[in-house]
Amino acid sequence: MTAPETFHDVLARVQRQRDALEDAVDKLSSHRGRGHAADGKVTAEVDASGALVSLVIHESLTRLSATEVAGHILTAAQNASTASESARRAVLSTMASALGARTG
Repeated sequence: MTAPETFHDVLARVQRQRDALEDAVDKLSSHRGRGHAADGKVTAEVDASGALVSLVIHESLTRLSATEVAGHILTAAQNASTASESARRAVLSTMASALGARTG
């Protein structure tokens, strides 16, 4: 049988959970996801909400058709979105673990 938590134990646990929440909010609000396509010649960046905030296209792609360039842009944007989602899940997983932890 384990001893009941003292007030100080509960307070310390709640403070750790608050810190985990603040850390998660900071990371989620400032996160940027980056994706590439066409051997790195197209780079897309999305913000924490998934909105495209940056798109860089190497000038060598100007020789391609608009359809080909568009395909590379979409691939880079999808890769950026996937990277952002993976990072978001990792932050939320860490936060959930911290919120569920009951250590003294």
